[in-house]
Amino acid sequence: MNWLLIALYPEAWRKRYAEEIAALLHDDPPGVRGRLDLVRGAFRAHLTPIAGLSSTVRASNTLTACLACFIGFCLVGAGFAKATEDEVFVRAADAHPLLNDAHQAVVAGALAGLLLLAIAALPLGGLTVARVARTRDRRLLGLMTIPLAAVGTLAVCVGLLAVWLDHHRGGAGAGGWSLFGLCVAVTLTAAVACWAAPRAILRRLAPPIGALRPSLLATAALSAAMIATTAAVGVYLVAMLADAPALASSANGPLALASTTELIGAQLAPMVLLSVLATTSVRRGLRACEPQGVAQA
Repeated sequence: MNWLLIALYPEAWRKRYAEEIAALLHDDPPGVRGRLDLVRGAFRAHLTPIAGLSSTVRASNTLTACLACFIGFCLVGAGFAKATEDEVFVRAADAHPLLNDAHQAVVAGALAGLLLLAIAALPLGGLTVARVARTRDRRLLGLMTIPLAAVGTLAVCVGLLAVWLDHHRGGAGAGGWSLFGLCVAVTLTAAVACWAAPRAILRRLAPPIGALRPSLLATAALSAAMIATTAAVGVYLVAMLADAPALASSANGPLALASTTELIGAQLAPMVLLSVLATTSVRRGLRACEPQGVAQA
């Protein structure tokens, strides 16, 4: 358990303090309150710049941190899309312009985010392909294939679930729930793979700060898209409460255990948190790209 608490901290922090903290935790195991303090400390450590890191390392950390935030954001956004996909939500949007506009803004923000992610990845993808072509680096080539394989596997699993449900309209049954569980597990695995592989590629490439600047600018726009999408979800929730209260109070989610308001509210909270974290990280990354004199000022 102690190693998991230490793993929550930034890598640069762990390199400096992990052994010392691990020894302290071993000699004096923390209680529940102590573990909560360590979790809060990890959160503060991620928000506090660490002295002594090069601008390249700071910029790389920003890119991987924002990627992690956006992947989590997409997972939560998929839940929002699932929660509002039924025909009753479409009819409500047709009847209430603000509800429709907010939903369209969510969709536009999601598409803009995916486009900006592709733009951010393009320069680094070009550097990776060029390095592989020049050096025949098999490890780098393997890292490039990991996200593709993960997304492909997820697509196959989702396709199998869709086929199953299409042929078993009376109920998912044990097979359907098993496929659903498999899809959830593969989704989480793919999310980790799509973050870990680019992170490993960045470390192996160690590109100069100039090569990272275009990706950082695209990532800054990506964080803005996350904020705009989060705001649109908030407007959607408020508009639904005002214009379609019956829909807002209707049962929704897995096994219909929560109302639509509770479900979207539970999705909105992590969206806000992830947007704030991504924006904070982007600010640091952009400062890392500034000339040294300007950054110190």
